[in-house]
Order: sequence, then C-alpha cells, then structure tokens
Amino acid sequence: MQRWKGMSLWPLVLAMMVMPQVGLAGSSGAAAPGDYAMTPEEVAPGVYAVMTPARDFPSRENLGWNANMAFVVTGDGVLVFDTGSSETMGVALREAIAGVTDEPVRWIVNSHSHGDHWLGNAAFAAEAEIMAGSAAIARMEAEGQGWVENFREMTEGATGDSVLRLPDTSVDERVTRDLGGLGRR
Repeated sequence: MQRWKGMSLWPLVLAMMVMPQVGLAGSSGAAAPGDYAMTPEEVAPGVYAVMTPARDFPSRENLGWNANMAFVVTGDGVLVFDTGSSETMGVALREAIAGVTDEPVRWIVNSHSHGDHWLGNAAFAAEAEIMAGSAAIARMEAEGQGWVENFREMTEGATGDSVLRLPDTSVDERVTRDLGGLGRR
C-alpha cells in the first residue's frame, strides 16, 4: 500500500497564491451552475486547482464563490478537496471536473466547517465518501442551516438554498489511504 500523507502539495499551494482576475456576472435570483467560470488548472500531473476569481467576502458580485477548490484524478476515481458555498456551486465544480475526466468523484475531503468549503457536497452522488474531522462534522451539523442562510443573505440570494450533505467518514488521526494508487510516502 502506498502512502498519501507525504504527497507534495506545493504545486497546489503555489497555484492558489497566483489567482487569476476574472469577473463574475451577477443576475437576479439564484445563480446557475454556468454562472461560475470554473477553469481547472493542472498544477501537477493529475492535480487540479479551481481558483476563485474573488478576493473578498461572499457577495452578490462573486455569487458566493470566495474559496478555492481542488481535485486529483487518480485513475480509480476523483478525490475532491472542498466543494464550495452552495449546492449550485458544487454542480458547477462537478461539471468542471467532468470537463477533465469521466472518472467518478469517489472521495471528498472537507477541510473545515466553514460553509464555503462544504455546502456544495450535495451536488455529488451519494456514492462519494465525504471525510472531515469529527469536530468539524459536529459544527457542520449544528451550524449548517445557518451557513445556508448567511450565504443567501450575503449574496442577496445568489447562492440559493442548499441541501445539507454532511461528511460520512470521520478522520481524527493520521491515516493511510490508497486512493487510486497515487499515495506517496
């Protein structure tokens, strides 16, 4: 079994520091998936960053898209790192991934409990395993509906309503997983 924990993520970190400046068009009502101009950028073989053009808090202008996302194409499925601040944004991310590969999204990691990193979970098939720390999961459960309401208010309705899909796997200590053979020691 290969180890995932030592995989170099420096290319992803560097890509997130150099964010493109692209404007997002606003419209009345909730945004549609096509309103998010998601362009996956390959930062290492099979590793893609999906960079937000916003450098500010969620607003009507940025349609609530203020967090970066990433995914890894493994040859056995796709690992997604964070899913965005709404179910619609999650659909946009799913469509962006489908533009790169036809492999299914099999794993999702939610980095923490802030809504802009996990409210897009519901856009992914029930077959995807969603992982987060147990403390984050507890906060997501307790504060999830509040995050949906806060984003709807901050974006003047652009993020719409999202179905809450909580992580189903708690990860609280270092663990080794073989995700499509891409783990590194």
